[in-house]
Amino acid sequence: MKRTFVVLLAATTVWLGACGGGGTATTTAPPAEGSAGGPIIQVGPGGFLVDGQGRTLYLFTNDEGGTPSCYDTCADDWPPVPAPATAGDGVDPSRVGSVERRDGTSQATYGGWPLYYYAADFVPGDVNGQGVNGVWWVVTPDGEALTDDLPSSADYGY
Repeated sequence: MKRTFVVLLAATTVWLGACGGGGTATTTAPPAEGSAGGPIIQVGPGGFLVDGQGRTLYLFTNDEGGTPSCYDTCADDWPPVPAPATAGDGVDPSRVGSVERRDGTSQATYGGWPLYYYAADFVPGDVNGQGVNGVWWVVTPDGEALTDDLPSSADYGY
């Protein structure tokens, strides 16, 4: 198991390194999963928002006013969640929306906040992006930043 993890980690590191540079944002989001062709936004076992595959969703507090501000190398580390998204278990459908990014693509929003994945979250339930630089936070079902310390992914039932 330990050897498999090391091999997987090394392969992922090489893959992530190959995606960087060039100043163009790349998205490592999972394939479409909802009826609208985008991700399902739902409440996961940890009580915060995840997609239909259990990948943690984050907000960036620098995105005040609902305008995405994470581009280029930032978006390499924090890929935007593509829109349209579908409301799943435990979320208020009226909070699910989208915003146009400056490259013309649509990004999912929740409660007015643009949503992101974190490239260093490798398996469903990972919360490695929680609290990064004091500006990246998981999202509550109320559409707010959850700034509490979170347990490891093993505690979320994945």
